[in-house]
Amino acid sequence: MFGQKAIGMVLFAAMFCGIVWPLNSYAVQVKSTQKAEAIQTIIAKYPKLSVGVSVVNIKTGEAININGDRSFVAASTIKVLVAVDYLHQVEKGKYTLKKIVRGTLAREQLRQMISISNNASWYAFNDILTYRGEAVYAKSIGITYGWITNSITPRNMTTLLAKLYRRELLNKEHTNLLLSFMKQTHNMTLIPGSNIKAQTYNKTGRLDGLVHDTAIVDDGVNQYAIAIFTDGKTTLENRAGLFHEITEAVMIK
Repeated sequence: MFGQKAIGMVLFAAMFCGIVWPLNSYAVQVKSTQKAEAIQTIIAKYPKLSVGVSVVNIKTGEAININGDRSFVAASTIKVLVAVDYLHQVEKGKYTLKKIVRGTLAREQLRQMISISNNASWYAFNDILTYRGEAVYAKSIGITYGWITNSITPRNMTTLLAKLYRRELLNKEHTNLLLSFMKQTHNMTLIPGSNIKAQTYNKTGRLDGLVHDTAIVDDGVNQYAIAIFTDGKTTLENRAGLFHEITEAVMIK
């Protein structure tokens, strides 16, 4: 692979010959490479964990994936997909937010599923949408969801989050509603960490040795979709630093 100096020489030579490459694109490429290297260094500090990371700059589409195509059991992070699917069905006129779902308004069940990760609410929507139906919807928006094992890759998760934040999946009203629930999520201890000043919309997932966090992080200048999936036998406290350090590596300008 070319080093940064070699790439710069190629760029200069191309411009000298009349081939114009945008300097901004080169700068972005270098910065992305530096961030990827920083993330790999952070992951190496946690050898007891299996880690998958996907990062997408929501504005530019620039992406970083480290084990981003590895499939993990999604745990509760998949509840975002379920919520988007239900709201999509609302927009199609099939259901409403006033539908009674197991004795409670659908809107409130959505809030409980996302904000406090209520599994009973999740099961209720799975009964309505069906796991297979959720996988079909996922495919329709360009992502793969393994409904039999509740599995997804970090890359597919950031694709979902980026499309959600760009308002590509739902109308403005329903996008804002779902983001308001993600903004109030009960667990904000992983992404972004205390050193990042930004608005964050999270959905975490924990199951046995799995600890995941998926988030949209908006500092007013840059917006990133971040998915960090971890599997191992260390405690939440022992791996929290991984999430904080990766987020800092992404968000530092």
